[in-house]
Amino acid sequence: MAKMVGQNPMTHMHWMNTLKPILNPSTTSLSSPQQKVQTRGQKSSFVNKSMRRNPFEFEYVEASLKTPKSVKEKTPKAKVAVKKRPKANAKAGVDDNSPKAKAVVRTPKAAKELPRRKKPKLVGTLFVGPYLNNFPEPIRPHVKSITDVRSDGNCGYRAVAFFMHQSEHNWKTCRNDLLLEVNNHYDLYGNMTGIEGANKLRHRLSFFQDGTAPKDKWMIFPDMGHVVASTYNVVVVLLSQLQCLTFLPFHSRPPSSDKIRVLGIGLVNRDHFVQVDLKSCSPMPPITNYWFKFRWEEAKEWETLFSAQIEAFKAIIGSDVATAESFDVN
Repeated sequence: MAKMVGQNPMTHMHWMNTLKPILNPSTTSLSSPQQKVQTRGQKSSFVNKSMRRNPFEFEYVEASLKTPKSVKEKTPKAKVAVKKRPKANAKAGVDDNSPKAKAVVRTPKAAKELPRRKKPKLVGTLFVGPYLNNFPEPIRPHVKSITDVRSDGNCGYRAVAFFMHQSEHNWKTCRNDLLLEVNNHYDLYGNMTGIEGANKLRHRLSFFQDGTAPKDKWMIFPDMGHVVASTYNVVVVLLSQLQCLTFLPFHSRPPSSDKIRVLGIGLVNRDHFVQVDLKSCSPMPPITNYWFKFRWEEAKEWETLFSAQIEAFKAIIGSDVATAESFDVN
C-alpha cells in the first residue's frame, strides 16, 4: 500500500477495482458452473429407501486391527471302509505285506429288489392261459395262441376285427362289413334263416355306439359264422366245450393255398369270444350242414381243401362235443 501513495489517482482506482472482487466475492458477477442436465433416457422413479449407512472412520480402523478368519469349512471326506484279508495261515507261508494281501474295499450293497408281481393278462395280448380249458382237451395242443379282447358286448366283432384289421378297436368297421354282406345277399340269408332270421341279423349288426352293447346286439353262432366267412372269404373255426364247427364262404372261390386264412373264434365262459390262432395243419371241426345246402357253385372247391384235417378232428373228439348247427343240451 505504501507504494501506491503518491501514484496517479487513476492507477489507484484501477487497483482498488481489481482487489475488490477478491476481497469481497459477492460483488462479482461470476457464478459456479451449472450442473449438466441428463437429457437422454427416461427419468428413474427409484427412491432409495435403504437404511444402510457408510461406516465411520474408527470402524474402518477397528476392522483392520482384527485378525481375519476363514469362513470356508472343509467338507469331511467320505470314509471308505477297508477290510483287510485275514492273515494267512503260518503253514501257507504267505506274508501279510505281500502283494497278494491287498485291501478289500467295501462297496455299498444295492438294495434288494422285491420280486415283481406278474401282471394279469391284458386285453389284446397273446397268450395261452386259462381260456385254453374252455376248449375240448384233444384240441388244446393245437392252439398256438389266444388273443383276449374287451368284454363289452362287442367281443365277437372285436375278435374278428383283430384278425382282419390288426386292431380290436375296428369293431365298428367289422359290424359295417358284415351288415353290407347281409344286405347285399339278403335272399341267401333269408333262405337260410327265413325272412325273420335275416332281419334279426340286420338288427344285431346295427349297433355303432360307444359303450356296452345290449344282449340283442351280441354276436351269435352258427348264423354269424356264415356271414363272417362269406364277408372276408376266410375259413372260420368255432371252438367251445359244447360245439365246434367250421364255416366256409357261401359265394366265392378259394384263393391260392398260400393265401387261405383260418380265423379261430373261441367261446369261453359261455358269454365271451376270443380270437384263437391255430397251428398249421391242425385238426378242424366238420363243415356246417347249411354250407352244403346253400353254397353257390363257385364255392364248391372249398369242400375238399380240409378233408384230412376234418377227419383228424373226428378221430380225436368224442361224442360229447356237437359238430352240427343245432343240438340238444341235457
